Amino acid sequence: MKNRLQSFETYRGFAALMIAAVHFNVNSPLSNHSLANGLFVHFFFTLSGFVMYLNYHNKFIDFNSVKNFLKKRFFRLYPLHLLFLIIFLIIEISKYFLQTKYGLVANNPAFSANNLKNFLGNIILLQVFFDYNTFNNPSWSISAEYYTYMVFARVFLFM
Repeated sequence: MKNRLQSFETYRGFAALMIAAVHFNVNSPLSNHSLANGLFVHFFFTLSGFVMYLNYHNKFIDFNSVKNFLKKRFFRLYPLHLLFLIIFLIIEISKYFLQTKYGLVANNPAFSANNLKNFLGNIILLQVFFDYNTFNNPSWSISAEYYTYMVFARVFLFM
């Protein structure tokens, strides 16, 4: 099974690179192409879902197997999310310090968009449900991914 999935990993890797190129605003015909605007994200998630199905569709036999799956997924996603959330919090604190101490104001004032409500939403992975992205903009996908894992596991548990 592993050998059959490696070709999918190549496509997923390509889609991930194109998504990064779009996020980093790389001036390239590949990332500036009309197909790059969102379709790489859909392609990546679709392939990832297919790989997840092949790996896990027959492994959800009881509540404990679902709990273990969700725990593994959480500890795969959350530490990096939390690290970057803390980095962006430090940036906001630095902006606040520079604003109050020296009168330097960034494009958006400190804690205007990245406020306590949005921080708490990011902590508990609810940012996908907000009207706009805060702190680490691409982290909406981590939130969406985790809730999709919950739906995925429950669907296969009850099949």
